[in-house]
Amino acid sequence: MLSYAGSQTGHGWAFGLHEALDQTGATLGPLVLALVLVLHGSYRTGYAVLGVTAILALASILVARYYFPRPQALERKYKDQGRQFGKAYWLYVLAAGCVGAGLGSSGTMF
Repeated sequence: MLSYAGSQTGHGWAFGLHEALDQTGATLGPLVLALVLVLHGSYRTGYAVLGVTAILALASILVARYYFPRPQALERKYKDQGRQFGKAYWLYVLAAGCVGAGLGSSGTMF
């Protein structure tokens, strides 16, 4: 669903939002569990709190699935599938190649 929704907002923005939310959850989850352990001292209570957030996450997926049962319909159709890479792309490839060559010549590869 995310890849199809990204065609509406931009694939980079959709990926960035997904990663930001993923990292936020990965950081807050253990912190919330640690806070519950400090305040209540019970893993059972901590996992119950995290269970509530898991249920909310699953509910949001179900709501999205209800409103967008066919996510592939969100994808835009491109007429020009054979376009060439621009100057900015090749400049980026050149810069990445130079960085890679600099790291490779430090003696660790050979």
